Amino acid sequence: MAKWDLEKNERKLNRQMKKNKKAKEKRKTGCSVISTFLLFGMFAGLGVAIALMIKITTDMPTIDLDDYTIKNISTIFYDTNGNEIDTAHGGENRTLSSLTDIPPYLVNAFISIEDERFLEHNGIDFKRTAGAIFNWVKTGGNGTYGGSTITQQLVKNMTEDKASKGMEGVYRKLREWSRAVLLERELTKDQIMELYLNTICFGNATYGIKEAANLYFSKLPKELTLAECALLAGITNRPSYYDPFTNLENAKTRQKVILKKMLELGKISDSEYKAALDEEIVINKGGKTQNSGHSYFVDAVIEDVIADLKEKKKMTDAAASNAIYGGGLKIYTTMDSKIQNAINEIYITKEDETFSVFKNLEKQPESAMLILDYKTGHIVGMAGGRGQKTGKREFNRATQAKRQPGSTIKPLAVYGPAIEAGKVTASTIISDSPLTVKIPGSKDWSPSNWYNSYYGDVTVRYAIEQSMNVPAVRVLQMIGLQTAYNALIEEGITTLNKSTDLNYAPLSLGGLTNGVTVKEWTAAYGMIANGGTYIKPITYTKVEDSNGTIILQNKKEERRVFSTSTAYILTNIMVGVVNNGTARSARLANSVAAGKTGSTSDTKDKWFVGYTPYYVAGVWVGYDDPARISVGGELPKQIFKKVMDIIHRDLPSRNFSVPGQVKQYGICSVSGELATDYCGESARNEWFEVGKEPKIYCTVHSNPNWDGYYPEGI
Repeated sequence: MAKWDLEKNERKLNRQMKKNKKAKEKRKTGCSVISTFLLFGMFAGLGVAIALMIKITTDMPTIDLDDYTIKNISTIFYDTNGNEIDTAHGGENRTLSSLTDIPPYLVNAFISIEDERFLEHNGIDFKRTAGAIFNWVKTGGNGTYGGSTITQQLVKNMTEDKASKGMEGVYRKLREWSRAVLLERELTKDQIMELYLNTICFGNATYGIKEAANLYFSKLPKELTLAECALLAGITNRPSYYDPFTNLENAKTRQKVILKKMLELGKISDSEYKAALDEEIVINKGGKTQNSGHSYFVDAVIEDVIADLKEKKKMTDAAASNAIYGGGLKIYTTMDSKIQNAINEIYITKEDETFSVFKNLEKQPESAMLILDYKTGHIVGMAGGRGQKTGKREFNRATQAKRQPGSTIKPLAVYGPAIEAGKVTASTIISDSPLTVKIPGSKDWSPSNWYNSYYGDVTVRYAIEQSMNVPAVRVLQMIGLQTAYNALIEEGITTLNKSTDLNYAPLSLGGLTNGVTVKEWTAAYGMIANGGTYIKPITYTKVEDSNGTIILQNKKEERRVFSTSTAYILTNIMVGVVNNGTARSARLANSVAAGKTGSTSDTKDKWFVGYTPYYVAGVWVGYDDPARISVGGELPKQIFKKVMDIIHRDLPSRNFSVPGQVKQYGICSVSGELATDYCGESARNEWFEVGKEPKIYCTVHSNPNWDGYYPEGI
């Protein structure tokens, strides 16, 4: 190649290189200009934002701390020993926990993953905020801000200021910044952290760490391990995605990220980190999800508290309900958890075994049971139906169903008032023979016995033990309808219909028009067990508001219905019902028991109400829509025995105390008079109120040469 060609090519190459260099420098300058503008825009935006925030802050020198008071707080229910048994809430299940009850691991887990400079900033982390703004500018305003501090998150959670898009989102963010700064002026870091941990959502309609610890681990917050704290701290980022119930592996992945961050920040040691990674996470559901129902007992408490708030605090129904489902009340119930557990064992755990007699029936009967401490009036346990209850405030057969009581009415409306009035004693002879009752304005009525025959002359004791119908009607004639009716009212029965129930059949045999509830009927029998003093049954003792102020308190309401003498004589007779009469299958293994059976004439309702020196219990079996039950006549007694045997297993043995006003006398069960040597096997001991014992000796079994009277003083 010629030299001049080389020179020519070299000059051409140099020109091209210079041209390329200029183009490269031009592109570099362009990029620098763009970057400069971007940075300028970012810092200008940050400056404007800060200026706006400062202006807003200046215009808002204070904030209303009432806006940062947690309002949607779950109501907590406690048993008689102060143990938490349930909560009630609307859309947010939240109970409060003090920061002193929250482990440092949990606090540090949230700080590490959500806001690592939480303890240093004044509400805004400017480093994270700058990064967030840069990202927002870079995406042309399409990205999310991010970078919110724990204080900012708290502000967002506790205000209705939720805008997130466009300029409205920008303005909302500026307000959030200013509020965060102001909140940090008013509250300490501990107060902010406590509020935060009590307000955040952990999924499954559960808010706050206390309910979350209970829901996922059946623990109190202070019982949580480091591994569990890290897992819970991860849920709040995406509650559905990190739900331990449905996405445990996702939750564990997030947990490991948090543990790593805690290690990097020096919040935990290397050994703690490794131990937490090795710990097996066991999800142990202990709380209630959004669709869970309460027990029949808690349902009854809710109904009673709402009724009392309306009556005593003049609240509307809506206001009373809102107080229950978001007012953060503390309700101290009368439930004894040991007794409730005994009921649950028979009605829920062993339901199939308990009700096996019905297994071949196409339509299954229902049942209810209520147990009362008759010395206090406290309802200590109940079953409002068979099996596990799942719905909310379902029909409660223990407190709401009204059913005819059958022969269980006899001691309450007939024999008790008659003994109290001195019309009869336990040894009084009553004729079990055909009877026709004249009823003004109606047809004559001829009662019959359940055994379709007659026994002739019997004592009151024997008539009660064998649940005879005709003798009960005869005693009712002695005392009069109004006396029997008034006795039921005094015994707490509120379901009577005077126009139809003030009659012989309803008051002697239990065919009451509206029926009675298991709750009221059990309390009426509790009156007898309590020595004749009626105490109104209650499901709770007191209610406190979220500040601990008592707003409702149940005081004992009591009144005397029968004398202690009458009550004891009835009790002693009804011990005979269990030991010798129609309720032998109710005899307990470790305790004396008294009680009375009941069944309506068409066997639509089956009852047993019984009591011990400790508790009184009522059991009902029947259909929700009354219908004849062909089997299961022994079931109420068997249920009573099964539950009460569990309850009395470890209780000290007691007997019913004998009042000083009663005394035993030897009587003849044939004549009802004082026994003589000639009465033989008819002689027995009987209890009488002093002064009401028989005055003459047996005139049936006597020496033919004896006139029936002994000389004075013998």
